[in-house]
Amino acid sequence: MEFIFNKIVKFNTLQAVGIFKDDISIRFYVLKIRKKKNSIEILEATKYDDFEFLKNKLDSKIPILLLIDGKGVVNKKIDLKDEKDVEWIKNLDYSNIHFTSYSTSENQFLSFCRNHVLEEYYDMMQQNSFQIIDFYVGAIVTVLAHDFVDKSKITANENIFYFEENNLVNIIKKDENYEPLFYSVDEKSISNFHLPLYSAAINFYVQEEAIAKSTYKSNEKDEIIYKKAFEILGITMVVSFFCLLLVSYFSIQYFIGKNASLTLEINYATKSYKLISDLENEKESKFKILNEIGASSKNFISYYNYQIARLTPSDIKFSTIEFAPLKKEIKKTDKPEFDFKTIIIKGQTIDEVSFNSWIDVLKNEKWVSKLEIISIKKDRKNDTFFELKITIADV
Repeated sequence: MEFIFNKIVKFNTLQAVGIFKDDISIRFYVLKIRKKKNSIEILEATKYDDFEFLKNKLDSKIPILLLIDGKGVVNKKIDLKDEKDVEWIKNLDYSNIHFTSYSTSENQFLSFCRNHVLEEYYDMMQQNSFQIIDFYVGAIVTVLAHDFVDKSKITANENIFYFEENNLVNIIKKDENYEPLFYSVDEKSISNFHLPLYSAAINFYVQEEAIAKSTYKSNEKDEIIYKKAFEILGITMVVSFFCLLLVSYFSIQYFIGKNASLTLEINYATKSYKLISDLENEKESKFKILNEIGASSKNFISYYNYQIARLTPSDIKFSTIEFAPLKKEIKKTDKPEFDFKTIIIKGQTIDEVSFNSWIDVLKNEKWVSKLEIISIKKDRKNDTFFELKITIADV
């Protein structure tokens, strides 16, 4: 079941939130990212000095990657060949700390803090209805940035990462007086405080084996996955239900129509004479009207129909051609008034160049007094739909 839910739920959009505390203040850094196939796109990089502003800017529907650093977070390099360091790491009480670590063949780099340091911010975010899908302590994950920031020295938050032959060799805290640095990532410039957030997003998607971390409320991610999965399934079920209702409705309408058709055929046998007589009278009445208004001339319509068809390229398709449209809506008692100098053409094309050439050709025809493009628009398939009004020069 968990495997199925993981296939259904994709966290393609995330908010990475970095909380940095020093002796004076707390700063909040936010990096909104979106996963696109094998790349991670930066949507927005912001900074806030107040939690209330942060609350108003974060989207509670988008999961959060939480990263804390600064006061209360300690970075330590453990030499795996040094017995004292090895003994220290063995005796470390993991039950009282939260940590993120990165291991190489010779060293282990550890960022850790007391439980309450992380859990204070973690619980604060949850109490404000934000979904935390994962967390990191310190800027250790910035080691992943070395793949796209090809430098021997990378600054992350207030720490300097030193590399030799593509391997992390040391982490040193920066001096108090320093200028913020910016790095080019995903064709955007982000600060040294946003770089660890981007690296955290990378690790969330690729799960680097060399990076390990502690857990807190370990079922939180599963709860988010289940919640989103059930939301998707719920929406799917509702949509499916309404689709079935729609199919059922049209099926009923279809059979009602069939039944009405059969009933009509039965009645038609007994009323055929009257119906034919009425139709003949109606036909004569309509022909009389057409003769009165002059619209029954076959030569008139066929001439313009032929001219339009002759000049139209094959990549232009018509949906309607309306000759002599009504000048205005009429009531039952009104006599219809037709505009015999107007032709309305509606259609579509896939070639704008051909369409423009066709318009120019029509405008140069002697029988065309004026050509207006009533409307023209494109759909999602890049097909162009148009409506033309042609005013005839001489009727």
